[in-house]
Amino acid sequence: MNDSRFLIMLFISLAVGSAAGFLYFQGLWETIKRLPASKHPAMLALGSFFGRTAFTVAVMILLVRGGRWQNALLFLAGFIIARLILVKRHSLTQENRQGTEEKDA
Repeated sequence: MNDSRFLIMLFISLAVGSAAGFLYFQGLWETIKRLPASKHPAMLALGSFFGRTAFTVAVMILLVRGGRWQNALLFLAGFIIARLILVKRHSLTQENRQGTEEKDA
């Protein structure tokens, strides 16, 4: 019983890390897209950074407060996996846009 609860908590840590990573990096992407049109780009960048970081740290603290380092490790693994997925997704989107622009020219 205790082992199954431990495994469930590890899975939850990975899932929560992935969700936090997705929100963090998608928020970064949205901030970068809005910077050119912003009247105060420095405020936008700093506000976004502090907001995303505070959210991520708060979620990680809530998840790891039980003192198990395995939860922190899997949270970080999920966070990095989300980053890799979003980088791949956005790079494919950029390649598709460039291919369309080349065909139009």
